This record gives sequence, C-alpha cells and structure tokens, in this order.
Amino acid sequence: MNDIEKFKLEQERAKGEQYKRAYDNLVKPFIEAKNKELFEAFTIIPTNETDKLMMIKHQSNALRSLDDEFKSYITTGELASKSLNEEKSNG
Repeated sequence: MNDIEKFKLEQERAKGEQYKRAYDNLVKPFIEAKNKELFEAFTIIPTNETDKLMMIKHQSNALRSLDDEFKSYITTGELASKSLNEEKSNG
C-alpha cells in the first residue's frame, strides 16, 4: 500500500470516527425518539386520514435515510481502520 492510499484510508477512518461519535451522541437518540413519536401518532390516527398517515410514512423514510447515511460513513471508517491494521500487521 502506498502513502496516498494510506492517507486516504486514514481520512476515511477519521471521518467514520467523527460520524460514529455524532451518531451515538446525537443522531441515534434523536432518531429513536422521533420514531417512537411517529409510531405513537400512527397508532392514534384513524385509517381514513391517509394524508396524515402518508406524512408519517415520509418522515419515517427520511429518518431511515438519515440513519443509513450515517451508518454508511461509520462502516466505511471501520473498513478503512481494518485495512490499516492489516497493513500494519503485514508490515
């Protein structure tokens, strides 16, 4: 592995760690609380109020997309870290 590849992996690892800290401390609790709130609203709203139900569905989808985006950066950082560790051990 050359220096440019190592530098790129180190950047990805650092970015993944930043996203993980933000996710664990801010994003995950927010998503969990909002999903709970949306589910409670979903169970209360009558089935004939489709506009409100669709609004809940759209909000739920947006939260899922946000969650997936953060997890993607976190996973990329973890894989970069693993590659760097393997490089160190193989030496």
